[in-house]
Amino acid sequence: MANVLEIKNISFKYNNNYIFNKFNLNIKKNDFVYIIGTNNSGKTTLINILNGYPFDGEIHVNNLEYNSVTRQKISQFMNIIDKNDANNCKLINIIDKIKEISSDKYETIIKDYESLNIGKDDYRKLNYLDKIKVILFINFINSYSFLIIDEVIDMLDNKDKDIIYRLLKKYQRIYKKTILVISNNADGIIYAKRILILNKGVICFDGSVKDVDKNDNIFNELSIKLPFVVDLSIKLKLYNLIDEIYIDEKRMIKDIWKK
Repeated sequence: MANVLEIKNISFKYNNNYIFNKFNLNIKKNDFVYIIGTNNSGKTTLINILNGYPFDGEIHVNNLEYNSVTRQKISQFMNIIDKNDANNCKLINIIDKIKEISSDKYETIIKDYESLNIGKDDYRKLNYLDKIKVILFINFINSYSFLIIDEVIDMLDNKDKDIIYRLLKKYQRIYKKTILVISNNADGIIYAKRILILNKGVICFDGSVKDVDKNDNIFNELSIKLPFVVDLSIKLKLYNLIDEIYIDEKRMIKDIWKK
């Protein structure tokens, strides 16, 4: 499958120290990639580069070289959602906006929106975290084919995170979107197809949830806490009580009882 994002040998220095030194990353079309980066990992620099910081090397998005000339064209199908979007949004009536975007599937989509428990239709009257949920949802259902979500889901509580990730997964599948989530933690890895750990400008883990138990030393060294069901799976697998890493707690319990 074709790559949506190709990062080739990019280098970036700050105060004569390399944040990235010939860094490479490819993301395939329709993939759901989750990048975990702790402090000083380079994840903020990566977003800044995608937002226009100068760098050495090459970046291509949908086969277009990413530069000041093509950035506007690329922004028509790629969007970066960050912590500033909630305050910068000029949206007023949320329901009207959802109708505008999804007139053909409105009844189904509005039920998903209602699961977020926003409460008010006037965006200006919402608190900051509810604004974050609205911005994310609007982006899930809109026409962007490539979404980059930079740390904003981290700000939500566990219940809202779970709802948001389930909706993100659903609309990624329906609209065939490519998703890149950048996070400080591993809370959402059970929803991703591919997981990366970025540490000091280098990718030190690249795999799926099923690869975590073979590399849990990396997660431990970087003090990255695994989701409960994944952590429990690893422990139970050590005692030969299960044979795989689970992402669904109910299915894990059901399979254990079968034994």
